[in-house]
Amino acid sequence: GTSFVQRAEAGESEEPTNLYSVWGTSEVDLADFGIGVGLYFFTLRCLAVILFIAGCINIPNLYYYSSPYYNDDREGGVDSLLRASAICTNERWAACPSCTRDEWDYFPRKFDRYAEATTATAAQDDGSSTVLKFIKVNECQFFDDVGYLSFFSLLFCCVSILVLCYWVVKRREIRFDESMQTTSDYAVQVANPPGDAKDAEEWKDFFEQFGQVSWVTVAVDNEDLIRALVERRELMMQLKWLRRPNSPPFDKFDLDGAVESASPLTLPQKLMMYSDAPALREQIRKMDAHIEEYSNSHYEASEVFVIFQTEHEQRRALEALSESHWNVWTKGDHRPKNLMFRGEHRLLVKEPPEPSSVRWRDLDETFSVRAWRRALTTFVTMLIIAAGCVVIRICRDLYGPAAGALAISVLNTGAPYVCMYITDYEYHLNEGSKQASRYTKITASMWVYTALITTVVTPFTDTVSNEDDSVLRSLHAIYFFELLRGPVTQILDVSGHFYRHVMGPRAADQETMNFLFQGAAYELSERYTNMTSMLFLTFYYGTIFPAGFFFAAMTLVVHYWTDKFCLLRNWAQAPLLGSQISRFCRVFIVSTLIVFAFISSYYIASFPFDNTCDATTTVSSEYVGNWTLKVGGAEGIGIDGHGTAPVVEAFASVEEGDVEHYFCNQDMLRYKPNIAFPAVPGNQPEGKEWMGEDQEKIASLYGWTSVFVVSAVLLILFVRLFIIQYQFVFVSHYNPSDAVPGEERFDDL
Repeated sequence: GTSFVQRAEAGESEEPTNLYSVWGTSEVDLADFGIGVGLYFFTLRCLAVILFIAGCINIPNLYYYSSPYYNDDREGGVDSLLRASAICTNERWAACPSCTRDEWDYFPRKFDRYAEATTATAAQDDGSSTVLKFIKVNECQFFDDVGYLSFFSLLFCCVSILVLCYWVVKRREIRFDESMQTTSDYAVQVANPPGDAKDAEEWKDFFEQFGQVSWVTVAVDNEDLIRALVERRELMMQLKWLRRPNSPPFDKFDLDGAVESASPLTLPQKLMMYSDAPALREQIRKMDAHIEEYSNSHYEASEVFVIFQTEHEQRRALEALSESHWNVWTKGDHRPKNLMFRGEHRLLVKEPPEPSSVRWRDLDETFSVRAWRRALTTFVTMLIIAAGCVVIRICRDLYGPAAGALAISVLNTGAPYVCMYITDYEYHLNEGSKQASRYTKITASMWVYTALITTVVTPFTDTVSNEDDSVLRSLHAIYFFELLRGPVTQILDVSGHFYRHVMGPRAADQETMNFLFQGAAYELSERYTNMTSMLFLTFYYGTIFPAGFFFAAMTLVVHYWTDKFCLLRNWAQAPLLGSQISRFCRVFIVSTLIVFAFISSYYIASFPFDNTCDATTTVSSEYVGNWTLKVGGAEGIGIDGHGTAPVVEAFASVEEGDVEHYFCNQDMLRYKPNIAFPAVPGNQPEGKEWMGEDQEKIASLYGWTSVFVVSAVLLILFVRLFIIQYQFVFVSHYNPSDAVPGEERFDDL
């Protein structure tokens, strides 16, 4: 016959159990850990496939970038894995009589592509010398097929991701939900009970008109009491951990005996500002006084949870009682008295989240308070991101590009932790809502620090350079870091092994040992952030670093198996999260298409990233010959413009018949007072056009496509946001499923 298995509860000892197989567990079974977890792994796998196919489309581009037709690497020094990128080392110094140093004096300032030479042979009658001016030219050739193939990968990603987010994932979400029976499938939640309705029997009598009621939970607005109880429990655990080995059993009612059995603090504990046993005893006694005070306070009902015996009964209650917020607020539409609590109260009834994900301490907070806290934390997050950008700019201006890169790395490392602490200040009804808010803040900060601020503080002409601080070399390091970070930090799990194999066997009692063996906590929001940040980074630089599609696909595959192993072997159990965070993630995934189309259009139009244009005139005779140049200017102030960088010498050879060059700003994103949008040939400065015929064709195609993609995606997101808000206010919360409800009774689960 067919065997049916289900996830065992923690500590199950009566029924036979077995570990989930790392290789054989399907994504449907991973949804046992929460629909949000199953959708994470499914989305991760789909994005890896999409990126791999996009990389295959770009294989001819990889070949072209690594071939002598684009870059013969005559200067050497390009890493083997970066030779398949747009890095250009085919450079030479050309005569530029009209160039001035001031043309390069804009943020971020760098003068390494401007040089001067002074020679005695050019001496004038008054004894002065003529200053000859030069500009560095990139000679890597643009090939229109490169642009067309990149354009095809853009179209493929747009279609694939829209289908994935708005059709495939939604269908998979329904499948995951129907494949598992949980408490929420039998329960309803009342979001607006009368304050004095705290009698569970009264609620049971009301809801039994729809079927047999198994459980009723009435949540009251005793947030202060719950917080005090949690804090007291944490203090008791700290006191318990200080017990000496072989000491008498811990008695939670005998604080003096617990203090006598405690060992003194070790040096590491003192350095980490731990409290010793007497201090913990005093804190616990103070907390006991607060708990007694809170226990005598009057509390009103804030939420009610009702569990039926069957899904049929739950659906019957939802179909009869579900109303829109608007009807509840305005008391519109006549309702029979039997459907109104106490014959007069209209109830706001909906499907609840899983009990393990309910944030019981926050249930008593009103919508306005929750909205105010989230608005405040969002504003603080924006200020922190802006402050980080200022720090990066100051570091780069005062100490050079290396200091700016170091600042970016530090901020990228610390931003997730800062966002986590900020989110803890918010109020959320369930853990899924909190994870979604945390995901939004972490993702926004990572996107700004990883790509946006890097673009702002990196000189335009360093986009495809081979300098140590160039964009592509930094990108190469980021991919390798993300590829190795999961296996090194997660699978090795050094701290987890230390707690399980060193601290666990030496625990004073079974409860403490169980705690040490439970594994490291994980944040689903952080997992989703890593996924979308990798996608964002790949799309941002996909045109000039097409190998990134393969790196990203490989990284997502590594994350898939690493996270799966840790979920089934290393990580502690977490609340069962629904699809809320996945829905937020899909908004960000679709938003990356805007980035892909918009940034790629500017990369295509800005090629070859050297700010030089060919003149129609040939060089004058005074430029012919071999020259020793001072890069940044003859004054010797250095290539960074403020004297902190050394003066660099270069060599130029000019032959008779060479054409003159002149400065033309190709950085269309930094045009003042407004950027050039779209990035089409018609937006080049008059008289300073640099695009050839082939480049103009593909730039026009990309530029107008970016207008369409940006407009279409923004319209889709706006319409969906409008629909969500409209449904929240004017439509009933209950959306009946087409699936046939199960026959299992709640007591049999």
